[in-house]
Amino acid sequence: RIEPVTRRMVAAPFEGRLEKALVAPGDVVSAGDVVARMDGREIRWELAGLESELNAASKKRDSALALQNAAAAQLAKLDMERLELKIRLLEHRAENLEVKSPIGGMVTSGDLEKAEGAPVTTGATLFEIAPLDRMIAEVAVPEAEIAHVRTGQSVRIRLDAYPRRHWIATLDRIQPRAEI
Repeated sequence: RIEPVTRRMVAAPFEGRLEKALVAPGDVVSAGDVVARMDGREIRWELAGLESELNAASKKRDSALALQNAAAAQLAKLDMERLELKIRLLEHRAENLEVKSPIGGMVTSGDLEKAEGAPVTTGATLFEIAPLDRMIAEVAVPEAEIAHVRTGQSVRIRLDAYPRRHWIATLDRIQPRAEI
C-alpha cells in the first residue's frame, strides 16, 4: 500500500450551496488551482437586501439629524455600521466563491459531482489533496521471509502501474506483530 506522507483537506469556506466541483479523485492540481465553485446567488440576494436596509437607515439618520433628535440619529448610525459590517462579510464571500487548492498534489478523495447544488456547511471537507513527492510504502512480508528483513535495510520498490520504474527507499519500521 502506498500513501502520501502529508495530506491537506480542502474545506467549504462558508455555508452555502456547492455550484460545481471541478476536480475528481485522481486529478493532479497545483497550489492555487480552483477545485470547486460555491453558488453566489443567495449572497447577491442578501447583499441587495442589506444595501436597501443601509439606505433606509441612512435616511432615518439624516431625518433624525434634521429634527435634532441625537438619540435616534445615534441609533440609526449604529444600525448603519452593523449593516456595513454584514455587507463587507458578504462581499468577502462573494469574492471567494472559488475554492482553491492550498497545495499541489493529487486529489485523493472528494468526488462531489453528485453533490453539486447541495448545501454544504462551513468547514465541511470537500476534497483531500496529497503531494506526491514523499510517500510511505507499506509492504506485507510473508512469514517465511521475515527473517531476511531488518530495519535500515535498503529496498527497491516497483509498482504494477509503473513497470519500467523503481524507487530506492529505506525500511524504517517492522510491525512487531503479524497482521491479517
